[in-house]
Amino acid sequence: MLGIHVEGLSEFEVSSALEALNLVQLGEANRTTRGTLLNHHSSRSHSIFQIKLERVEGSILFRSKLNLCDLAGSEKLNK
Repeated sequence: MLGIHVEGLSEFEVSSALEALNLVQLGEANRTTRGTLLNHHSSRSHSIFQIKLERVEGSILFRSKLNLCDLAGSEKLNK
């Protein structure tokens, strides 16, 4: 195995923006939340959504990668 391994990580191949959006919504539904005094619906888990695009023009392969990260809430529970 090469590189970093993240247990529970899922990877999907999609062919449309709607399919990608459905995966974002699925991930959002699986996040853990807990209310705090500052935010009644604060996320307790990180979410990373990586988009990889590949396009071939003639004999040239173009690759792009976009990482979207939503880090868990940083407010303290005892505030």
